[in-house]
Parts: sequence; C-alpha cells; structure tokens
Amino acid sequence: MRKQFIKTVTNLFKKDKKIVTLLGDIGVFGFRDLFKSYPKRIYNIGILEQSMISMAAGLSNEGMKPIVHTIAPFIVSRAFEQLKIDFGYNKLNGNFVSIGASYDYAALGCSHHCPEDINLLKNIPNMRIIVPGNSQEFDELFSECYAKNFPKYFRLSS
Repeated sequence: MRKQFIKTVTNLFKKDKKIVTLLGDIGVFGFRDLFKSYPKRIYNIGILEQSMISMAAGLSNEGMKPIVHTIAPFIVSRAFEQLKIDFGYNKLNGNFVSIGASYDYAALGCSHHCPEDINLLKNIPNMRIIVPGNSQEFDELFSECYAKNFPKYFRLSS
C-alpha cells in the first residue's frame, strides 16, 4: 500500500494545487519526485510530530489540504492532543496517513508499537478512521475524501 499511497498523492498533486504534504522523516525517498517538482508543497519536518500536526492545522485553516505521513505511534501517540484540539474540535481538513500500526515495527522496540491507534482516535470528535484492505481500496477512498472538511486517519499496513 505504500507504493499506492505515493502514486495516489502524486496524481492528486498534479490536479490540486491546494495539497501540501508534511513528512515525519518517513517516505522521503519515495516522494523524491514531488520534492523536485513541487518543493513549496512538500516538506520533511523530521521528528517534530506535535509541531507537524499543528503546522498542518495552520495550513488547513488557510484553505490548504494537508497530508501528514509518518508511522502510527508518532502521529497518534505523540501528537494526540494536537489531533484532538487542532483538528477534531475545529473540524479541519487533515489527512493523516500512517504506516507501522500495531506491532509492525516490533523489532524497533516499544516506542514503535501502536496497537491502540484506532481506539484512541475514536475518541476525537469528527475524526474518520479508514483502514483500507488493499491498494485499490486506498486509492479510491483517499481520492474520494481527501478534500473533505474533517480529519481523516488512514491506517496502512506495511
């Protein structure tokens, strides 16, 4: 699904000038073509998860359509308050695409575990949780709802 995520975002970038992507040091190589073609709309924020979510909220508030990508525990566990307050309470458009949920990165230790992601996010007002079963389903669901004015969490399997 990771490859499809990159293809889907690349196709949407060409059609929609309001898309901006923020990466948390994950997927940077996969998006190298977008970095070359759209350097003012894609950024590697690094390991500043809370700041990345709040940056995305500011961009959304200005009419942009942010896509935020990193591994699940970094989006959900480390930046939960920002997701709740900045996006959930304000019904802002935000697309949070994770990889490595549950124990997918078990070898990297407990800081990379996130079996609670869906349970936590269900408590955020207005948050939609989307768990696609395959690449085609991801492409269809993401393309259909990335521009809608509510926060969305896409949980991809690695």
